[in-house]
Amino acid sequence: MDVGDLVGGRYRLRERFTEGAMGQVWRATDALVPRTVVLKRTHVDGGRGQRAVLQEAAILAEMQHPHVVTLHDVIPGDAGGGDHWLVMEYVTSRSLAGLVNALPRRRLADDDGVQAWRRAAEIGVQLAEALRAVHAKGVVHRDVKPGNVLVADNWFVKLGDFGNCGAGDPEETQGEGPIPRTPAYAAPEVHRGGVPSRASDVFSLGATLFRVVEGHSLYGPSATEAEMEMRARAGAFVAAVRAGPLGPVLDRLLAPRPEDRPDAAEAVALLRGLLPAADVRSAPPRSGPVPVDAPVDALNAPPAPPRSRPPAWAVLAGVGLVALAAAVVVGLRISGGEGNGNAQPADPAPVPEALRPPDRPVGQVIGHAPSADPCALVDPVGLAAFGDTRLDRDYGNFDRCDVRVLPPDGGEIDVMVDLNNAPAPEISSPSEPVGDVRVVSYPPTGDDCTRLVLLPDGNWLTVAAKYGDGGAPDRCAIADASARHAADVVNEHGTLPRRPAAFPPGSLAGYSACALLDAATLTAAVPGLDTGSPNTGFAEWQCEWYGMADDAAVMLRFDRAEPLTAEHGHATQFNGYDAAVGRGAEGPGTCRVILEYRHYTGEEGDPAVEKLFLVVGSPDGEDAACAAAGELMTSASSALPPPP
Repeated sequence: MDVGDLVGGRYRLRERFTEGAMGQVWRATDALVPRTVVLKRTHVDGGRGQRAVLQEAAILAEMQHPHVVTLHDVIPGDAGGGDHWLVMEYVTSRSLAGLVNALPRRRLADDDGVQAWRRAAEIGVQLAEALRAVHAKGVVHRDVKPGNVLVADNWFVKLGDFGNCGAGDPEETQGEGPIPRTPAYAAPEVHRGGVPSRASDVFSLGATLFRVVEGHSLYGPSATEAEMEMRARAGAFVAAVRAGPLGPVLDRLLAPRPEDRPDAAEAVALLRGLLPAADVRSAPPRSGPVPVDAPVDALNAPPAPPRSRPPAWAVLAGVGLVALAAAVVVGLRISGGEGNGNAQPADPAPVPEALRPPDRPVGQVIGHAPSADPCALVDPVGLAAFGDTRLDRDYGNFDRCDVRVLPPDGGEIDVMVDLNNAPAPEISSPSEPVGDVRVVSYPPTGDDCTRLVLLPDGNWLTVAAKYGDGGAPDRCAIADASARHAADVVNEHGTLPRRPAAFPPGSLAGYSACALLDAATLTAAVPGLDTGSPNTGFAEWQCEWYGMADDAAVMLRFDRAEPLTAEHGHATQFNGYDAAVGRGAEGPGTCRVILEYRHYTGEEGDPAVEKLFLVVGSPDGEDAACAAAGELMTSASSALPPPP
């Protein structure tokens, strides 16, 4: 399965979150009911994997609880490509694992924002409530751990992943090997081969809260799995030193003997007793993507203010081109006859200061963002082992650099390095330290293989090897070589090298996408849009605004590519600039506009164009989205100098 595929005739795959031995987890959009959902797929034929998915579905269908992930639908194997799929709610959240992984890199201090023990207790109350409800149904979760806990933007918690759950029946372990467990969070009796029970769930809850407040597992920061198992069997745990008033409760939850632990209901009471009533979250979270702005400080910071969510198309904006909405078309013609020409004015007016990107460092590695050179991180010479190479500086946004690899047996592979702002996304795939950075590896999907390079200043790089056919070499081998080279450059210099030359006068790189659209224009075009807290891309070369209503959103970014053609859709003009605008390009209720700004000649002598790339989503449908897109592109292009 790949991005864009339709599952069950209804759910369009948009982004793969994780993949493991038992299956995949995807973000998808529902074509019948306008909403974003999570699809969980098992990709094994028969056996434990199939039963686990159906078992999880049966349990979640019974569990209508605010602190347990909600099940929307089940797609049986005959409708889902041979595998079962669960359709679950999409929560504005990070996994708790993504938050606690930042703990060793920061100071935990009781006087620094919200006390860590208090935050852990607040999370613990909600998890204990979830376990109380689960246990009341006769179900044992069996794998309570930070990776299976979702934390929403208002610190509302949901327990997920019931694929390993059961009723504590010894017969369930026979014939197919032991039930999977996570050594750092499994109870001593489970390490000794016992069947998971309600009491072992409570122990795992305590181990999870210990990890939150202490920043490492019960067995210390560097224990191996073998050491964890040995110490767990002996009940030898390290002492909590930062737990404060939570310490005595942790001692109860982590009692070595299961009979000495409280049940889930008593755990709720113990944890709730540590907190004022106002600290226990009762408002359910909204749907949408991760809003947490600073994961390094997240567990000691006040709850993040609510942020509106992006629609499903927002993550994929910029892939493909559009057709025209009649309401926006002004004088249809195909670009390429009369046009902007192939040059800007000899001496264009300087970019007004109010429209420029921020002129400040973005972390010690990136430094001044607009002058950081992504092409310094690619390695055309090293990649020559895979075929002929060509450096391409003139594709995509200004934060990106590509190398085209032409293998001797045919095909083409595009290797991309892209600069990204902090915070890095939630990481659930394996990572490898390379000096002061970490490289995260993802399984190949469709026609690409991706690596993330996490920088020590909190920023990050995307490295991807895409396409390839016939006898093309392994894309992941190319991605690995490219990611390691980028890591080596960062480790050698400590900061990204600067661009060899300044951007040409009049380039869009001198502008901020966020500044091209003001709050009044945005609000008038898309009512209900939150204009106070946009999502800003690298150097503000991309900006996104979302509304509280589903699918109300605006995204404006810069792009470099070939000139527009008839295949890009119908054509029009905005303030004298050629453009293609269209409806439904990114799904129902959307309209996309591409405007040609600056024509120039690329390094290989090919014609190239800097472009404005606008996507608007409206809950009132595509006509409203295209009307808004016309207003917004008219406003944004009016801030640019007139075309020659």
